[in-house]
Amino acid sequence: MTAQGAGVVLDVTGLTKQFGGLTAVDAVDFRVQERQICSLIGPNGAGKTTFFNMVAGQYEPTSGDVIFDGRSLRGLRPHQITARGIGRTFQNIRLFTNETLLENVLVGMHSRLRSSPVAALLRLPSQRREEAEAHARAMDLLKLVRLDRFADESAGNLPYGMQRRLEMARALASQPKLLLLDEPTAGMNPQETLAMTLRYKLGLTGTKLGCDREECGACTVLIDDVPHYACSVLTHTVRGKKVVTIEGLASASGQLHPVQQAVVDEQGFQCAFCMPGFVTATVGYLKTQPNPTRAELAHGVSGNLCRCQDYDKILTALMRGAEYSRRA
Repeated sequence: MTAQGAGVVLDVTGLTKQFGGLTAVDAVDFRVQERQICSLIGPNGAGKTTFFNMVAGQYEPTSGDVIFDGRSLRGLRPHQITARGIGRTFQNIRLFTNETLLENVLVGMHSRLRSSPVAALLRLPSQRREEAEAHARAMDLLKLVRLDRFADESAGNLPYGMQRRLEMARALASQPKLLLLDEPTAGMNPQETLAMTLRYKLGLTGTKLGCDREECGACTVLIDDVPHYACSVLTHTVRGKKVVTIEGLASASGQLHPVQQAVVDEQGFQCAFCMPGFVTATVGYLKTQPNPTRAELAHGVSGNLCRCQDYDKILTALMRGAEYSRRA
């Protein structure tokens, strides 16, 4: 909803980003007015985060322009864009995990503090006053996201959902005129799933989040050699168990697992978003059925979906993987 007479805050025209021969964002026009809430909606891989990264300065656009408050942001670095008045959260949370919640929020205020390094070094009255005001505002923001009682805890000790709230508080600390929230409700559940822990705490991003409701298989991992959907497994339930993701299939020397090598040799996937789930599910299936027929293997990985729908090519690669595994 837009307030009557509100001006344009963000005006994006023809924004494009190419990575080599891949066009991730293609000539997007987008406008946001004051006091307006807008949503970017699309499937995983559609380019939403890439769009945010261009607006916030993490990526330089291939073409197009980003006008914020009447001025172009092209060529500015992320901290300069933050100082202009754009705050953001990230799809993959980026906190200072060894620092406290309070310290993380105070970092977000850096662009708004006015004391000079000399004033900070000499602990001048103006600097002490500004520090006290910043501390009070940081506590207010932590209270807003219901984390004030954890102010002195290390951010890395928080469950994923609470880390997401902390990142919002840090983004608000810069007093932005425009706030970009990248998947802000992801993981906002009282109990942390294994997929969240693997991706956002351990950095094992090969475990993909597709449907997040046990339907696509993109998050398949091995738990004690049995394939499971990580989005439906609570982290605390795997204590003492062996969890293997796509990153853990290669040998210590870096040699690919036979199924991984077969996928490379056969070029079995198009966009490859679903590839880690298919490979991990196949490795688990071959532990109990090392010499499957094509129909048996198709049934064994039938819980995994491919949005490119190139199932015949995928199955050919996985069958080659079964062959390589028997030779290994």
